[in-house]
Amino acid sequence: HMDHLGFGGESSMEPQGEGKVHHGADDNASGTALVLKLAQYFSKVETKRSLAFVLFNAEEMCLLGSSHFVEYWKGRYQETYGLMKAMLNFDMVGRYQKEVSVMGTGSFMEKNFIHPPKVSSYKYILKQQAIGSSDHAVFHNNKIPALFLTTGAHEDYHRSSDTSEKINYKALKDIGEYAK
Repeated sequence: HMDHLGFGGESSMEPQGEGKVHHGADDNASGTALVLKLAQYFSKVETKRSLAFVLFNAEEMCLLGSSHFVEYWKGRYQETYGLMKAMLNFDMVGRYQKEVSVMGTGSFMEKNFIHPPKVSSYKYILKQQAIGSSDHAVFHNNKIPALFLTTGAHEDYHRSSDTSEKINYKALKDIGEYAK
């Protein structure tokens, strides 16, 4: 998702956060940047299946963007373009601390293609369940397999201190390589 809290508001975790710019470098400029980088890469690669790169809005407002997308697809595009086979959600992937969680592996019939990277300086943990109320939840609720990749919450979550100098760009690049 591309949205964040803007000037704080009721979702801010910061006392007196109202009116302060909440930059959202990790939540979720990191995921947005990764999706754009993957779109750039796959625009030059031939694939077996069609790929759609979607950046949702209104995740912070009860998943409105992803909900609209799935309903619109099922109502208008599914007949023309076919069923969605899977979804990858990158939400808060820029602040590597101890691991990259790859959640929702249990929603995939073919589990053999989901594995930790063979060569990486970072720890990837595969989890059957997909926990959290990010955009992947809408896909799961509609029986579409979805993976949720995240480096987890941190002390700057939903605060004005979620700024770009705290992003771990090397780990972010590694997550992009894993996603390919």
